[in-house]
Amino acid sequence: LEPRRPSRRRVDFEALCRMESQAPPSSSSDPTQRLAPARERPAPDAAPDFESYEYVGAASQLRHEAQSSHTTDQERVMLLLNTTLAPLVLGVLIGATAYVSNACAELLLRAKWGITFWLLSFPFGAILAYPLFTALCVALAAGAAAVSLWAPAACGSGIPMVKVELNGVRVPGALSARTLLVKLAGITLVVASGLPCGREGPMVQLGAGIGRLVLRWQSRLLSLSCCTSAAAQVRILDGDRHLRDLVSMGAAAGVAAAFNAPIGGVLFSLEEVSTHWSQSLTWRAFFAAIVAALSVAWLFSGLWTGIIASEGPPVLIPNFSGGLQYNVREVPVFVLMGVAGGLLGALFNAINGAIN
Repeated sequence: LEPRRPSRRRVDFEALCRMESQAPPSSSSDPTQRLAPARERPAPDAAPDFESYEYVGAASQLRHEAQSSHTTDQERVMLLLNTTLAPLVLGVLIGATAYVSNACAELLLRAKWGITFWLLSFPFGAILAYPLFTALCVALAAGAAAVSLWAPAACGSGIPMVKVELNGVRVPGALSARTLLVKLAGITLVVASGLPCGREGPMVQLGAGIGRLVLRWQSRLLSLSCCTSAAAQVRILDGDRHLRDLVSMGAAAGVAAAFNAPIGGVLFSLEEVSTHWSQSLTWRAFFAAIVAALSVAWLFSGLWTGIIASEGPPVLIPNFSGGLQYNVREVPVFVLMGVAGGLLGALFNAINGAIN
């Protein structure tokens, strides 16, 4: 039998290893010289066919330098802002997206029913009201089907697409900006048409796509001239791994924005769509889900009156029989109470561990 030929991927990896062995030593002042410029690297959406994500980082000289070197103060601040602000920005954007979808669908529904009842107010208006109402419903549903032709990846609920992406398969256009726009317009028209379709599944794909956009903004921040260390550049190289975490957080925040259930969103992302989970991802996903639910509640009621009604409170504030309303200015107090409780819990665990 002839020996099996090495795969094309193996040959490319060996060539990469030979290039790394010929690279300059770790004393190089600019480790970014071994990275191709951003304009020369192919964009994630430019892949002509399905391919896999690089969730496992390969060993390289640059990664070795990142583990043995120290970052500057500016790079520490940049990395901290990217890690801490990502769930916050993700939750706010997903909450705003859910609000836009709900508000536009409500406007279309009011217009549709308003025209219908206006015709019914006339003596023989029922002759025209029923055909016109049917035509409006069909037109809205046809509009949702028409916009999907611009981005075929937006068809369906979107949950299978997110599962495929988190399983490590890069689907062309699954989380692109065009798909997000078509998904948002399609679900708005479908809900307004009266079809038995909800926004829960589409919000999962919208949240995952927004997570991809947040990662792109992070990569641009880390590409600034102040971030030239090996640690910052390795974070850019590990973009697929960070994309996996942001997509999981986006799926959790999307469910939280649709159902007003942050805990349910985290459990959905953990049990249904994600194939990798960690302890740090748990609290980041939960934080993003809480921010998404609170953003939706504030945009629906607190934006105009300053009072968040009981129909849309954030998690952990139950709906009592008498109702519950609170002012937006009280939210920072709730945040400080949560921070104080977390610090006291951490102090208790540290003292308990030291004693025992």
